[in-house]
Amino acid sequence: MDIREFFMKNTIKVLVRPLVCVALAAVIGFSMTACETDTSSGTGHTPGNITWTLEQTGGILDNDKVPTSATTAIEITFSDAVSLTDTDITIGGAASRGAVALSSSGNVWIVPVTVSKSDNATVTVNKTGVAGGTKTVMVYKLGERLPIDWTAAANGTANSVTSTAITFTFTEAVTGLTENDITLTAGTGSATIGSLTGSGTSWTLAITVINQGEIKVAIAQPNRQRDKLDVGYYRHQSGRNKSGYCPNRH
Repeated sequence: MDIREFFMKNTIKVLVRPLVCVALAAVIGFSMTACETDTSSGTGHTPGNITWTLEQTGGILDNDKVPTSATTAIEITFSDAVSLTDTDITIGGAASRGAVALSSSGNVWIVPVTVSKSDNATVTVNKTGVAGGTKTVMVYKLGERLPIDWTAAANGTANSVTSTAITFTFTEAVTGLTENDITLTAGTGSATIGSLTGSGTSWTLAITVINQGEIKVAIAQPNRQRDKLDVGYYRHQSGRNKSGYCPNRH
């Protein structure tokens, strides 16, 4: 598989919170139980108590993890009934709000989207009575593979052993990777690129450190780059007190 054919794993966190009820005092010789109410939303929940999860619809992957159809919508499943408008929902990342109107079935809202690339889309819900925050869901663009995830770490020890290489670890085996596909951007430090060796999921790039510190590392992809990683590395200079930097930091 060529390096430009990448995949990324996705995990959707599911949060479920129990319905909280309170016992009421006895009324006319009998007792009754009712749930806390939120008069502002009418949902029977206190503000922020309704939880939600995400799922893409329409996108299908073949056995090689290549989308054979694109994501057409994101489904938001709430733990209780809610009323939504477009102003309550913000879509970002690899997707944008589509032209088709919102629709719902029970506690499930369907948000039509347009996908720009196979990657994570972000969803933010801002509604009284609903748990806030931003969540992500993987969406698919027809024929476009997902990016392989990767990490990078430099060798060396602060003030004693100069870094000579950066090791890349991929979540899937890749082929065709060369040093020309890798870019180092100076941060608090700087380094120059040497030769690249490796295969499969592990590759090593030789570097020459100019200044100890942090650099940004990127691997080229068609039409875009994966988010750059910050990589710390070291240079030993006798007689000078240089602080170390922790490698392999996202």
